[in-house]
Amino acid sequence: MRKIYVLLVTALCCSITSAESVEGNQSTNVECNADSKNTRYFGPLQTLARQVLGYTFPSNKSNIIRASALEHFETSLRDPMFYQFYNRIIHYLAKYKNNLPEYNETELKCPGVTINNVAISTLNTFVEKFEFEISNALYTNEDEKKDGFQAWAHQYRVNHEPFTYTINVTSDTVTNVAVRIFIGPKYDNEQNEIPFNENRLNFVEFDKFEHSLGKGENIIIRNSTQGKSAQDRINFRTLYQDVSDGLKDKRNFKHNMFDLSKNFVLPKGESNGRVYKIFIHISSQTRANNTSGHNIDGRSFGYPLDRQISDEVSFLVPNSYLFEERVYHNETHVI
Repeated sequence: MRKIYVLLVTALCCSITSAESVEGNQSTNVECNADSKNTRYFGPLQTLARQVLGYTFPSNKSNIIRASALEHFETSLRDPMFYQFYNRIIHYLAKYKNNLPEYNETELKCPGVTINNVAISTLNTFVEKFEFEISNALYTNEDEKKDGFQAWAHQYRVNHEPFTYTINVTSDTVTNVAVRIFIGPKYDNEQNEIPFNENRLNFVEFDKFEHSLGKGENIIIRNSTQGKSAQDRINFRTLYQDVSDGLKDKRNFKHNMFDLSKNFVLPKGESNGRVYKIFIHISSQTRANNTSGHNIDGRSFGYPLDRQISDEVSFLVPNSYLFEERVYHNETHVI
């Protein structure tokens, strides 16, 4: 295998074929964030791409920026190029990860833990009218500010009805585990079933949580409202007030802005049901790999679907479970 290295700002070289390098160095280099190893060689790819693809032009005045819709993070989603570009970034990182070996049986298994069965309630999506404040996007004079001027906009979006999943697990010992739940498509746009290895990056992790298993049979009941999805984004006025109050009282202010929005947990279904695959994996959790925040057990993001899978049968260990479920859509359910 060829050895490929990254040049650090200290003039040292580090290999990119190790797990630590691929997951740490390459992701920061592509993003060019504060942890980037050498900004001279790994510049802001995303910023440059937004400028080029957004077809903007520089202003002749230093204090005026004529930014395109693609350069504004709030309006990026309206540009189809945004999705193509982000898909390319994911492709870069996935290609880097192909340098890593597949997970072996030891890395996939959770000793003594077996998922016997999974039951899930009916999955329904619908379209609703969503209201959000846009006051901070409009110019207002001092009188309007004093009067508490507010502007609200309405748009339609896909949401889902709450659902419950029940996981029947057997454990040989009392142990703490991390549970990950993914959902992904079964067919492509031509209704051909997608091979599991090609399909793994299409799976989205919509829930991840810690759980304590007792010896013997365990029933894990989880509701979609308990998942790690974020609540609706608060408006600017409320955010500003919360931050101000936090600074005055010197208390912690916490707002989740990183997880999937709660209405994105399920993909849109069909009236007669669209078939999706749901994958559940349980991994061991110890003091050594237990961390705070989003990474609850120290494993890489997307684990265990982040590396190549040559044999689906050997990949599906007893502590994992793959099954199919239909997602229905109610066309008349508009609030």
